[in-house]
Amino acid sequence: MASQNRTSPAGRPTTALVLGGGLAGLLAAYELAPYVDSVTVVDRGHRHGPGAGPAPDEPALMLHAAGARALEELHPGILDELVAAGAHRLGMTTDMAILTLRGWLAHGCDAGFVLTCTRGLARRVVRERALRPGNITVLENTEAVSLTGDSYVLTGAVVRDRASGRMRRLDAGIVVDATGRGKGVTRRISELGLPPVPVDSLDGGIAYATRTFRLAPHIAAGRPAVHIQPDPTNDSRGGTLLPVEGDRWMATLVGMRGTEPPLDEEGFMAYAARLRDPALVELLAGAEPLGPVQGRQHLVNRRVHLKWLPRIPKGLVLVGEAETCFNPVYGYGASTTAMAVLALRRGLARHGTGDKLTLRVRRDIAKATQPAWGTSSPGERRHPGTVATMRPGRAALAVMRFLGRYTDRVLRAGGSRPAATRALVEIITLSRTPAALLTPPVLLAALRGPADDARPATPPPATPAAPGTPATPTRPVAAHQTGEREHQTH
Repeated sequence: MASQNRTSPAGRPTTALVLGGGLAGLLAAYELAPYVDSVTVVDRGHRHGPGAGPAPDEPALMLHAAGARALEELHPGILDELVAAGAHRLGMTTDMAILTLRGWLAHGCDAGFVLTCTRGLARRVVRERALRPGNITVLENTEAVSLTGDSYVLTGAVVRDRASGRMRRLDAGIVVDATGRGKGVTRRISELGLPPVPVDSLDGGIAYATRTFRLAPHIAAGRPAVHIQPDPTNDSRGGTLLPVEGDRWMATLVGMRGTEPPLDEEGFMAYAARLRDPALVELLAGAEPLGPVQGRQHLVNRRVHLKWLPRIPKGLVLVGEAETCFNPVYGYGASTTAMAVLALRRGLARHGTGDKLTLRVRRDIAKATQPAWGTSSPGERRHPGTVATMRPGRAALAVMRFLGRYTDRVLRAGGSRPAATRALVEIITLSRTPAALLTPPVLLAALRGPADDARPATPPPATPAAPGTPATPTRPVAAHQTGEREHQTH
């Protein structure tokens, strides 16, 4: 393995401790292994032993284009391995219809893609690769209790065996916290004698419900993936239907405070029927449920800002949802995790395990996850029920309102103006930052608005035509989608 040939420029062998055994923890452990004598991964679950499997309430994993490229750089060949194991590569918007706040994006744009599968499959494939180095040990059914050291230097952590309750101290020169969504990481840092950790949180009362189906054969044949974004200013309901391995599809419904999706079978379908567009519920017609409705409520977007502390303990790195966690409707967790761990790899290559490592890597990780935060957070701020810990000042609020109105114009143009469609797809897939909306072609598309000769874009038909016959959609297809007047929309 190429990564095993890397050596630490600092030449200082040490130990590393990774708190969390999910994707973020496994990926980080693999990157640390060549630079230290040993890596210990603390995993609070039994996800990898006999009978283990993904949590039943988890929606499908989405790996956006930028995240997929980062994962491939970390583990060459892994994307092909995931696809061979049953993952699906969906082009946006060639294979996946997207309903934004202001209409369907034009079908046929090839500017980005997303890889979809169950989280269990992704963990299995990543784990098999990540644990190849012989100096990595996984402690299952074990959880982090506290960090050891002080506000200047970390020395390790205290962990507890969840079965016996026995606690022990694990010493380490580097501690990577990958424990995921929740306030545990900020509590542990504050216990070192530092003031409360600054956190930018957006609590819109996000909740989701998910269920696995086998679609009717005539519908599944059309690969009808669909993503309906919630409109936080109106009906804050949204949903996705994504293919996963094993000829299965996962439907996930998302709502904000006051419109939380129910977790019963009848309520699930009734909620799907009340989305802004009937596309998702139409695709579920005749589908066979393969399990109960599962879900979670009271999810909060959180971004931890260590840089705002008076000092940051040396040896501490946050990755994955311990650093930034997102509204699940966007599915950015896996992508930003891969991008953050890629920043960790590059930091290790430049600085080894020396004192400069954690300071530089923390900055680079925050930079890697900022585009996803900038893409997902503005919509949630527009929901009247959202509670934010950090409120912008008057000037910033005025700028945000202006940008919100401008973005609405770009979204409207995205149904028929290729420049707007391409920029939006590249931003959604994290290939470009939201600043791409300010390029001259997109500014012109927003100024011109929807093409005069294009009817509103619609999703692909729920019932595909028989092979060799023209499609007969259940609703009209926009002229620009048929290619009839494509030259007029450029």
